[in-house]
This record gives sequence, structure tokens and C-alpha cells, in this order.
Amino acid sequence: DFSNIAEKIYKKKPVYFLFPATSDAQYYRNSNYCEKTILFGPGNAATAHAINENVEIEDFINAIKVYSLFAFNFLK
Repeated sequence: DFSNIAEKIYKKKPVYFLFPATSDAQYYRNSNYCEKTILFGPGNAATAHAINENVEIEDFINAIKVYSLFAFNFLK
């Protein structure tokens, strides 16, 4: 599952928290279209969409690995 893939790539357990911003994920989750909807991406949530937003290259590459492995496992 997604959590195991993220843990394998990042070599630590994923952290779950309430995201202070908004996204379309709430509509998927709250309409029962996909109750297990999550948000995931590289970077620091504290600086997401802020003037000083940045993403470390290693984090960016790790996120690509997680997305790729999850999609591969989901579609096979």
C-alpha cells in the first residue's frame, strides 16, 4: 500500500497530519467518491505555496519514486 511504499523510499514511517491549506482531495473524500484520499508530495507543509517555498532535490526524486511505485502496483 501507499504507506509501505513511502516508508521504504524515505526510510522512515510516514507522518499524518491535518494540512492547513485546501485541495480538491476534500471533495473526493467527503462525497464518498474516494474515502481514502490523501495528499502527498515533496517539500515542507509549513512553506507550501509561500513566498519562500522550496523543495530539496532528494525529496523531489523520492516523491517521484513513491508515485511511480504506487502507480505500478495499483495498475498491475
